[in-house]
Amino acid sequence: MGFRKLAISASCSLAAASLAAFIIYRQLGKSRCDARSKLKLEESLEENIYSRTSTRSPRENGGPPHITAKVWDPPSWLVNFAKEDLTMEVACGIVTALNSFDTPARQGPLLMLQQASTFSSNGPVFRDSGCLSLILGLLDSKDQASITTRQNLTILQTVTNLACDRANLPCIQEHLRTILEIANTQNYSDQACAALQLLCNVALTPDGCRILDNKIELLYGMLSTRDPYILRQVYSILVNLSCDAASSLLLLQSLAPPDLFDALSYSLSNAVQPLVSLQAVMFLKNSYTAMRIQDAITDDMRISDLLPDRPSDAQTVADFLTKSRGELKLRLYVLLSETPTSEVGEELTEQASLLCEILDTQHSLPKNGRPETR
Repeated sequence: MGFRKLAISASCSLAAASLAAFIIYRQLGKSRCDARSKLKLEESLEENIYSRTSTRSPRENGGPPHITAKVWDPPSWLVNFAKEDLTMEVACGIVTALNSFDTPARQGPLLMLQQASTFSSNGPVFRDSGCLSLILGLLDSKDQASITTRQNLTILQTVTNLACDRANLPCIQEHLRTILEIANTQNYSDQACAALQLLCNVALTPDGCRILDNKIELLYGMLSTRDPYILRQVYSILVNLSCDAASSLLLLQSLAPPDLFDALSYSLSNAVQPLVSLQAVMFLKNSYTAMRIQDAITDDMRISDLLPDRPSDAQTVADFLTKSRGELKLRLYVLLSETPTSEVGEELTEQASLLCEILDTQHSLPKNGRPETR
């Protein structure tokens, strides 16, 4: 073999070392709980490195160089990774790797973090090591290349698992704009659904609702989509917000988008999956119920502070719901006659019937948004 061929061979071997790191990750994910399997993996890796990674060493007496094997030691964070017990050392090692790798090489470490995020006990390590902040900073709402959207999807799914922890919300809030940019689409995409699922988990806690309070009108605008998967996730966020006393008020006092009735009519039809209709019914039921609560407006919250740019003569969602009560009730009757027989269908029938009862007894709201008794 000539010297030129040897140089090419040695150069190719460096790429093999990087590939081996990913092989370790894939294999460790399957066998790290089995010590014997892990030992076999390391032996297999050693054989792989010996056969692929090489350096040139000259022969004695001025002969041509020959090939000697060189062992590549995997980094400790890769070997010691355990999804159920993410240590600070491993997390910091992953942070270093993510900062060093380009987008294609990041997928392995990101998948490791995704596995670890399913264990709530790892939450403090995600925060203290800087993992959470780092991966959120890697989100890219502009680049639509498949490799970037795949990276976004993995990150969003990871953060979704962490969003129920109130301690993680400040970090999520710092990157809320990018998350909303990914979520705000009329057409289906995996990353958009993942972003909406993340926001749905954020809205599970009062602190999370406060983060989304000034994004309510943006969420209402997303109801104009005709994609059932996107629509279902948007309604899920609105339902969670409507369960919070303060957010339910803002939902009623926000501006009603011009096409809100069309969006609700579409959602309350057999053109969509029953799960979408169920979420729409739950949102309407919670909203109409909130309109009847005397103390819906608390002393420590002023609508003028939260919605300073709202025109005084604009139609609020509360106004819309009051005016559209009769038409929505007719739409519900049609929906009840079309609901299929299934577990979801039975739940939809029950909730739609309860909503009809609320509409039958609903009192109108005055212009200031406070319910009045008659």
